Amino acid sequence: MLTLIFQNDKEVILMLARETALDIQDSKIYSKKASKIMNIIKYIDDNFEKPVLVIGLLTMILLITADTFNRYLISGLGISYGLTINEWAGELSRIIFIYISYFSVSLGIKKRSNVRMDALYNMLPKRWQEAGWVFIDIFFLFFCGVVFLKGVDLINMQMERVQLTPALRIPYYIPYMILPLG
Repeated sequence: MLTLIFQNDKEVILMLARETALDIQDSKIYSKKASKIMNIIKYIDDNFEKPVLVIGLLTMILLITADTFNRYLISGLGISYGLTINEWAGELSRIIFIYISYFSVSLGIKKRSNVRMDALYNMLPKRWQEAGWVFIDIFFLFFCGVVFLKGVDLINMQMERVQLTPALRIPYYIPYMILPLG
């Protein structure tokens, strides 16, 4: 009877060992999937702003060029083809400019390449410089929090009292969306 119990225990132990091995393999598969997902998220975090900035800048250039071409060449010759690009191109260009400005600020923060005066900073000892970065980061985090909260308040106000932009006829909360997003 005692050998039968030990034999069953051995089978139970072997069965548990097999299940544990399968669980370990499953966890390796899941950890590989999680690692791939984290790599994708990190890639998006590192490279999201650059294509948005390039596309926004190119769109702005095309809109302003088309508007200028329309205003001085087509309209100057008295040709009318029904498309009035000059009514909305300037407004859309301004909105795109605001959006790419906020995205470029976030890119500058990531790379620590914002415009700054650092003559006094360079004269400080290394230890004080590091403390200065901590202070700057804490202050900037507070500033971003205030801009976020005030931006949400402004968007809520614009959603309650819907106003439309003059040329594009879109609600004003759409241009203001960059405040909490940026």
